[in-house]
Amino acid sequence: MNIPENAALSGPHIVTARTTGSEEPQVIRLLSDTAPLATVLDGRSLLVLHLLPGVLIGAAFVLLARALEPSGAPANLALLLAMLVVALPVELGYVLWLTQRGHGASTLMMPIAGGHALPRRQAVLLIPLLFIWSLVSYTLLTPVATWLHQTLFGWWPAWLQLDGLVVKLSALDPAIVWTMVGLSLALNVVVPWAEELYFRGYLLPRMGALARWAPLVNTALFSLYHVWLPWEFFSRVVALLPAIYVVWWKRDLRVSIWVHVLLNSTGSIGLLALAVNAQR
Repeated sequence: MNIPENAALSGPHIVTARTTGSEEPQVIRLLSDTAPLATVLDGRSLLVLHLLPGVLIGAAFVLLARALEPSGAPANLALLLAMLVVALPVELGYVLWLTQRGHGASTLMMPIAGGHALPRRQAVLLIPLLFIWSLVSYTLLTPVATWLHQTLFGWWPAWLQLDGLVVKLSALDPAIVWTMVGLSLALNVVVPWAEELYFRGYLLPRMGALARWAPLVNTALFSLYHVWLPWEFFSRVVALLPAIYVVWWKRDLRVSIWVHVLLNSTGSIGLLALAVNAQR
């Protein structure tokens, strides 16, 4: 077959199709004559597509936090709202738009592959191990993030601070507290899913020119995308890099989706427990 000059020749390329009468998406081998290779994006496009959503979310976060400050609502609520009104429409909307154009349909379906889907036994083993790694490493690196916060980002405005919510909960209006709990429980499932579709489902396969460095660069740029928590850059890279490498290696996007959703949802469950305790 003819291979375009700008085609990615390494890494996972996402191509799936649903066969008639089948409930499960069937994997089409990437190098078959019927499956085009994912186009490799140039460096400037990769930077823009990785970082622009974070800049937009950060801008919305700042505006919403400033608007909500007089009401006494914490910055955490502003971030949740920014995720709702910016992250989901921008990231999921972009993938859906590509799907309509025939360039991104594969990113909406799991498994993804240039081969077979991850066997269930491997998934049952890998996903819990990667989740535990993410949770433990994130926790152990909290002192590093705190040091960076205090040392390099001591100028960060108080009204944009996301920590200290535990001591604030009992003083907040119950309506604000339960709004945050509800948004957190929902968005910490939907947003990680959308982020994985966008960052690992769409962008990672288009970084084939970087070969084995693609997962590291993708993880680093994804961490930089979190402009509202820059001091957690190293924590996030260490926590997520193994899962992203497994996606690259095993060609199954479900790995990082599950790890990401579980990791984010631990915070939501913790917030729920704190809210119940604070409202007693």
